[in-house]
Amino acid sequence: MRKITIPFGRKAAIAVVALFLAAAFVLPALGQEDIVSLADPAFGTLRRPASQFNHAKHTDDFGIGCEYCHHQGMENGEFIPSDDPGADKCADCHAVNPESGTSLRNAYHKLCENCHEREKKGPIMCGECHKR
Repeated sequence: MRKITIPFGRKAAIAVVALFLAAAFVLPALGQEDIVSLADPAFGTLRRPASQFNHAKHTDDFGIGCEYCHHQGMENGEFIPSDDPGADKCADCHAVNPESGTSLRNAYHKLCENCHEREKKGPIMCGECHKR
């Protein structure tokens, strides 16, 4: 049986293998798109799968400002930007079954559908967003 020699030494070989493994497993995770599942816990059990929303595509590629989705209400037909977009949730203001105002379901749907129809791009039909 022939002995295999490593030209740069054992430590160098281990370093090369470690870099290869890091590149194979860590880098793909860092490059994943910013996908958000729009499964608001306020809905409870869903009848259709939650929509998968590509956050990075909408903000970076399409230039949609945070306040379009993360807002504290409307004034004179304009959204009032949130002080803390990460903290504000749609269900904070929109109830599942409200006595008045826009329901949580309609708030989500109107926000997406109105923009998709106005821009003439993006899904509009139920099964295009809520994929089974």
